[in-house]
Amino acid sequence: MHLAGGMGWAQAWGVRNERSIAGFELAREIGVTRGGRTRWRCPADVRQRVVGYARERHTAGWAWKEVAAELGVACSALRLWVKAGGEERPGALVPVSVRGLGVLGSGGSAGVLTLVSPAGYRTLTRMSPSTPGSNR
Repeated sequence: MHLAGGMGWAQAWGVRNERSIAGFELAREIGVTRGGRTRWRCPADVRQRVVGYARERHTAGWAWKEVAAELGVACSALRLWVKAGGEERPGALVPVSVRGLGVLGSGGSAGVLTLVSPAGYRTLTRMSPSTPGSNR
């Protein structure tokens, strides 16, 4: 379908069709490693090449969304990989330290333990004197 002036719909909507050979090969390799799965862990060597390619494209004026679409990955995943420099992110579990423990619930009443994450999220746990560690 062409619009007035010989412009196609892709040009009219601003979709780039300047796919490079390197981008095509990366997209093919991503498709092979993905194997049709929706959730998959990109191998470190492929992720490093994707990050390098994405940075080149972004420097050349491409939006992250366009680069992600060209490679066939989610834009959010691409942005995380670029932000991390292509390195593997640490796992979800991290060591914690407990500070300032005092007497909880003195006098037979239930105490409240407050956990504050490094990001500032707070969670409250009620501690009953009969079952320490219970969160009722």
